[in-house]
Amino acid sequence: MRKLNLNKKTILNISSYIFIFAFLLNFLWESLHGAWFYECCQNLSSRLFVLHILPATFADALMITGIYLTGTLLFNNYIWFANLTKRKFLFVAISAITIAFLIEYNAIFIAQKWAYTNLMPTFFGIGVSPLAQLAITGLATFHFVKKVISR
Repeated sequence: MRKLNLNKKTILNISSYIFIFAFLLNFLWESLHGAWFYECCQNLSSRLFVLHILPATFADALMITGIYLTGTLLFNNYIWFANLTKRKFLFVAISAITIAFLIEYNAIFIAQKWAYTNLMPTFFGIGVSPLAQLAITGLATFHFVKKVISR
């Protein structure tokens, strides 16, 4: 395996774009889903709701940035997402769904941090929306960042 010739400044710039886009998309996702699907968010004021979802949004953006950095090492290319082959698509989707599953499983069944409302569709007790969230927002983030860096 040949060594990866990385330009640290370029990787930092791309990582910044990815973090920002991922943060914005996940904030939108959490805002639209939190009040409907999580019992803890049902009675919060707007201010408390935003303060409640900001840490989750930040963590989601970090995880998507982590998927990017892992892909950079795995695919030996810092713009690997610009040509999203089936293998790369599966890498993002499987990584994101696995991370989401582990977080949700821990929060629901082990730590009992939150509970879903009756509106949340579940798959073996895990919410479908959070399972899909990181994969969808991650792939959308990579698409948007590809458009920005190709200008």
